[in-house]
Amino acid sequence: MEVIDEARSCSKVPAVLREGLGWPVARIAAAFAAAHNEALAPLGLSLRTFAVLATVAGGSVRSQLEIAHNVGLDKTTLVATIDDLERRAWVLRKPDPDDRRARIVEITRAGQTLLQRAADSVRATEHRILGGMSEEHIAQTKASLIALLSGPLFEYFDRAGSCL
Repeated sequence: MEVIDEARSCSKVPAVLREGLGWPVARIAAAFAAAHNEALAPLGLSLRTFAVLATVAGGSVRSQLEIAHNVGLDKTTLVATIDDLERRAWVLRKPDPDDRRARIVEITRAGQTLLQRAADSVRATEHRILGGMSEEHIAQTKASLIALLSGPLFEYFDRAGSCL
C-alpha cells in the first residue's frame, strides 16, 4: 500500500518531469483512457469507437478522411474502426454523391441509442474521477486544455499519432 501511496503522490517522480506539463498530461491522458475504456467495455465500445461514433453523430464531419483527421486516427485504424461499427449496425457507409471515391459515414438509430448510453457512462466516469474538484475548476481546466489543443500544439497533431 505504501508503494501505491508514493506513486499517487508522485513524490518519487524526478523533478525534471514534474516541472513540465508533458509528463503529467501524458499520465492523465493514459489514466482517463483506461477509465473510459473500462466504463465503455460493457457497451461493446472503447474510447476510440466512442470518439468515432460521437464524431459521426455530430454530422459536420462526414467523410472517412475528415473523421480520421478530426479524431486523430490514421486512415487504416479508422477504416478498421468503422468496419467494426458498421458490422454491429451502429453506422453505415454511403457513396458520396460529390466524389464517387469517397464514402460518407452516418450513424444509425441503434448507434444513436448506444451513443447516448455511452455518453452517460463517460459522464458518470468523469464525475467519479473529478469528484473532488469544483465545477468552476473543472470548467477552467477544460478551457485551458482546449486552448492548448487549438494553439501551437495543433501543428503536432499529424505527427503525434493517436492517444486512442
